[in-house]
Amino acid sequence: MIGWYAHHHGRGHLQRAAAVLDHMPGDATVLSSATVPPGLLPDGVGVLPLARDDDEVGDGTGPIDPTAHGMLHWAPLRHPGHRERMARIAGWLEATDARALVVDVSVEVTLLGRLLGTPVVATAMPGRRPDPAHALGHTAPAALLAAWPDWVPAAPHLSDHTARLHRVGGISRFAGRARPATSDDRTRVVILGGAGGSAAPAGYWAAAAAQIAGSGRGRAGPEVTIMGGTDGEWVDDPWPLLCGADLVVTHAGQNAVADVAAAGVPAVVIPEPRPFDEQRATADILRTAGLAVVVDTLPAPGGWPALVAAVLGSSTGDPARARENWGRWQVDGAAARAAAVVAEVAR
Repeated sequence: MIGWYAHHHGRGHLQRAAAVLDHMPGDATVLSSATVPPGLLPDGVGVLPLARDDDEVGDGTGPIDPTAHGMLHWAPLRHPGHRERMARIAGWLEATDARALVVDVSVEVTLLGRLLGTPVVATAMPGRRPDPAHALGHTAPAALLAAWPDWVPAAPHLSDHTARLHRVGGISRFAGRARPATSDDRTRVVILGGAGGSAAPAGYWAAAAAQIAGSGRGRAGPEVTIMGGTDGEWVDDPWPLLCGADLVVTHAGQNAVADVAAAGVPAVVIPEPRPFDEQRATADILRTAGLAVVVDTLPAPGGWPALVAAVLGSSTGDPARARENWGRWQVDGAAARAAAVVAEVAR
């Protein structure tokens, strides 16, 4: 039995679990307080629902000492949800005698698993993470999984752990999937939003899409599709739209970048504000490697037609070059490589 703890923020942690568990033989259970969409996980993978520990309790004045004086990230005192979720994880580990626990992401769950004598595989995240809690979370596991290519240098907070750091490449659920054929020569732009929150105000992407679509100067402008975020509809299977795009505008979340890399299409990447500069660190890597055009701040909606035209007219916008460049993100085989790391720890 393998346990996989998936953080509830956004949908990327669950999607990463699904991609890797698809390559794991034997039994597995996902432990999460997130709602697992039907059909996301491979057949036979169980789900252990966990209580939330980020809601207000008591008089609503906020959590009590959630960081344990800076040594942890989230362990609020006297929070019944927190106590319940940790007790349920401990009970599940004891009842199943799990061979390994993958933690994506939580310092507290990592430490809980290790204190109970279960080998832990923790995900290493991009960004700047020199704090004591991350030091604990990176030291305790048997192995660290990094969903970025092996040529990316280890960040300073990971430099002492390189012997246990496995850079497996970008993990995408679409790796190896056949590309659908496109039906015509219409220029298509896809705006890829996420479920983890955005700095863009409501209506911003709708206004930007209208500007892009109206830039045809007497003929049909690009066809623009908004997926996810505040202005778009959530699409369970974005693969056909990604593959059919001439340009994808996306945030710098690890799953979004890996999915765009799997599709091999030109991209504009706009890092969202996240703790520890997580997305900014990924965007900096993409910019330095020349894999995508990175825009650090949102332009006015009216600035998007010129930006789209400039990217599509550049070498970055060349489809053949984009597909070759994105191959460097090492998406092919990444989920299987991650599964092999977990299997080795379990053995």
